Amino acid sequence: MDDLHINWRGPLSSCNYDCDYCPFAKHVSSREELARDQAELARFVAWCRGGEAAARRLSILFTPWGEALIRPYYAPALVELGIRYSVGVVGLREHFELIEALRARLRPEVYLWINAYKSAGPGYYREGERERLAAIDPLFGLNAVRHETRGHSCAAGRTALFVRGDGGVSRCHFVERPLGNLYELGLAQLLRDEPCPQQTCGCFIGYVQLDRLDLRRRFGAGLAARMLPITP
Repeated sequence: MDDLHINWRGPLSSCNYDCDYCPFAKHVSSREELARDQAELARFVAWCRGGEAAARRLSILFTPWGEALIRPYYAPALVELGIRYSVGVVGLREHFELIEALRARLRPEVYLWINAYKSAGPGYYREGERERLAAIDPLFGLNAVRHETRGHSCAAGRTALFVRGDGGVSRCHFVERPLGNLYELGLAQLLRDEPCPQQTCGCFIGYVQLDRLDLRRRFGAGLAARMLPITP
């Protein structure tokens, strides 16, 4: 059975958090926006149940511009996709002690991933701070840099797709060129093996597909939810 990794994003763009570095907490979704998001999610879940999708091993990551779990219609969708949970934080300096406390409270086998805070530029972390975060997340160093990608082999478009709520498909979040519509074309018409056209990539949901980083082997079946395999 072939694997297919899908990042799905509907029109939801609101959040109940107020992180000052994130623009999505500043928007309040209207009833119309929420109804559209719910309908598009239901359509996607129905697609996942049958047809070509049933013949593939699906890994699905919801990537809304906001917080999905406060919306009750996401919970049944997640249960039907059979997820485990993933835990992650942004590596802000003022949160270091809280991050370490969170690590201490999680079960040892649960991977705590840390996104590097890149908005402040490459000089944000002081001496020793990268090492402090890497002691919690052994893959922090991969997230703290932008990876050269132009011309490099990437699974995005080959075994991974970015699908929007209306069914529009592109190879990943960071390549806008449309490939077609999930509900109108077969996967054979949408999937293609092409090198990355972007100069660099600094986001996990993009660079995780780079073949040279070999992160599919590292994460295994936990790739979509960023979960490292449990070791005995």
